[in-house]
Amino acid sequence: MIQRLIHFLVHKIKITRLNGKTGIKLDSSCILGSNVKIHIKNGHFIAGNRTSLYHGIEATVEDSSVHIGNHCQIKKEAEISCKNQGQIVLGNEVAI
Repeated sequence: MIQRLIHFLVHKIKITRLNGKTGIKLDSSCILGSNVKIHIKNGHFIAGNRTSLYHGIEATVEDSSVHIGNHCQIKKEAEISCKNQGQIVLGNEVAI
């Protein structure tokens, strides 16, 4: 049941906003752990198919972009930060 709820929430996040330079897009098969925080200011955060963002991850994107490929795993309490027109790109099947 929890898995269904997470799937539903991630699907809703996917369609909320990704227009122009600002937004977030998570594939509908992404898995979010508890206490995942994604802060976006004039940038975008995109996570691919079957990507897992585990407990306590915090991502900050300001005037830049983060692209995470397919089948990636970002483990507990990792921090991802990208500012001032920078770019972070992770390919497919990456684990952090």
